[in-house]
Amino acid sequence: MKKLLLATLPLIALTAVGCSSSGPEGGSISASNGILVGFVVDAKSGEKLNFFGTTNNADDNNSTDQIYALVDGSFKTAQPCGTGDSNTTNTVSMNGCYLFRGLPTGVFFPVFVQRSGYEGFSGTVFIDPDAATDFYGAAFGNEPQFAGSPGLYANIRIFPTGISYDYTVLAELSGRGIPDVSVRCVFNGSNDFDVVGDPGVSNYIDPDNDFNPIVSGTTDASGVVVFAGSTLTKGASYDCAAHATDEVDGAVVSYTGFGGFTVGVDDNFVTISLSASGTGLFAIYSNIDDGNHRIGENGPVTIVLNRDASLVGGANCVAAEVSTPSFDIAADPNATTNPNVDNTASEQATVDVTGDTVTLTPTYLVAPSGGDLGYTWTFGGVFLTPASGEDAGAIYSINGGYAGISVANDPGANVVSGYGDCDGVETAASGALNNVNTGAPNQVFTATLN
Repeated sequence: MKKLLLATLPLIALTAVGCSSSGPEGGSISASNGILVGFVVDAKSGEKLNFFGTTNNADDNNSTDQIYALVDGSFKTAQPCGTGDSNTTNTVSMNGCYLFRGLPTGVFFPVFVQRSGYEGFSGTVFIDPDAATDFYGAAFGNEPQFAGSPGLYANIRIFPTGISYDYTVLAELSGRGIPDVSVRCVFNGSNDFDVVGDPGVSNYIDPDNDFNPIVSGTTDASGVVVFAGSTLTKGASYDCAAHATDEVDGAVVSYTGFGGFTVGVDDNFVTISLSASGTGLFAIYSNIDDGNHRIGENGPVTIVLNRDASLVGGANCVAAEVSTPSFDIAADPNATTNPNVDNTASEQATVDVTGDTVTLTPTYLVAPSGGDLGYTWTFGGVFLTPASGEDAGAIYSINGGYAGISVANDPGANVVSGYGDCDGVETAASGALNNVNTGAPNQVFTATLN
């Protein structure tokens, strides 16, 4: 059985910023009309926690218990929610409710919670500038300053100090625990919130994870692997992939399964059911399977295969193109460089295939700045072949016929066609690299950078 080497899901590089010309989805940005509202709860008991006096409606700037955001380099503290229809007779509880007004929209900014007896919390929030809603006016006594303001409803979990949660993962096939299965659980920090007024879910801000975004292990003789609580971020969600391979009559057969958990919220025993995912070469998982993940300006994109592979045709076949709603790509100084058909490198990406992991990193003429939002990165011309097995030599492609890169001084350049060896590789490719995590016949080849 072969060990699965799932690479780290990169964290989004986030900075607290103010205004810009366009948000990640291309919308306009307002400087300071965003609203963030929600509840802070004890993650163990579910109790809503007061931060604003005994009735949670009187602000105390001198208290050491605070909810605050970092905006334009300055700290901004939350305020108590409006009383609305709450009064001493109906005893509607305001416990735990917090409110920020005048927040930037269309940019990411961090939110923090500190409270005696609890572990500190930090998370990252994005308020869609186009999500105008009158929800807040009705919810808080029809106060006129709320009317039409874009906003976000987002709860926060905080954990009492001294608590740890171990998680046990069982990899099973037909009811039997399977040994020597590689299990990788990757921190999921997409923060893809629904805006208030949309059909909703219970929105909790994902905690930031700056120290250990991935945990991994191999199942024991009973099919179990344990992840210690000290290696996990409390309140964070993890996506898990389990993988094993076996060789039958010269053919490499792969078994995969998927699951996940939220630390301190979900049951601490997780079962992942394996199923035969076929032969050939395919992707088990990549860090861009979910289009809501923003992987940062420098990526990288990581694609994990079901078996070891190597790059065919060389890096010169690989090309990529940056796109952003903030700029005309033909004139954008951050655009990728033009292809050179006579060398052995890619001008738009660095490419590495090590074992069963493919890593692609964007390269730029000028790196994007923190205020350049909405970048996506499309790549192609990646040709792979299995390192062993009866199908060694078969060629699988990721966006094999990619014809991108149309910047000002090379309009309409066809990246793959005309590249000598790449033409032959593309013709010989047996098909696209599929992805069993998404169920798609083609591996995703567009990454959302920021």
